Amino acid sequence: MDEVPDFVNDGPTHWWLQTVTWLDERGYKIEPVWGHLDTDEYYLVSGPSPRYKNLAHVVIYRNGKMVHDPHPDGFGLNEELHFDVIRKKD
Repeated sequence: MDEVPDFVNDGPTHWWLQTVTWLDERGYKIEPVWGHLDTDEYYLVSGPSPRYKNLAHVVIYRNGKMVHDPHPDGFGLNEELHFDVIRKKD
């Protein structure tokens, strides 16, 4: 955890590009998936935040269930819109 930068605090418009670049430099990529995975693999689900209108939020899922919300309130998402998985590059 200590090695992962706080991308969001660097600016709301650049966090995704910074995340993708940081992962790429370490041999990983983000791949879109169509809906929930029914495996033990962890994956990202994003959508609108329940706290702020029009603000995207990302949480971690496994086997179709949320296992981590980085926000302290843990409320997750208003709606699940995008699904991505982080995988090792070939």
